Amino acid sequence: MLLHVVIPENPLVISDEHLAGVHVAAAVIEQAHRNESVHLADQQAKLQAVADELTSDGVSTSAEAVIGNAHEQIARAVKDSVVGLVILATHGRRGITRALLGSVADGVAHDVDVPVMLVNRS
Repeated sequence: MLLHVVIPENPLVISDEHLAGVHVAAAVIEQAHRNESVHLADQQAKLQAVADELTSDGVSTSAEAVIGNAHEQIARAVKDSVVGLVILATHGRRGITRALLGSVADGVAHDVDVPVMLVNRS
């Protein structure tokens, strides 16, 4: 299973729950949804191309691109599928950036019941 999580640039895209008490023009929200949909479709196409190549080499592969919180989406996918190993590319954030953004790898490793392998993105 190949999974790519698109992290919304605009927090309004995650869910309309975030709009409680906030007055935002409907056109702004609609445009944010369109932008994220285009980005998601692009990522899905790229991921599917890799999956197709692996399939042609005899590896049974599925591909999915989703929008949301990376840690939560990866953990959900692992729990919903038969996965024996999670391989994550790391961004190598350090210091204040890691403190503010957290570590997807740390969260996934703590929330799944299968081994997690980290590879340097470079």
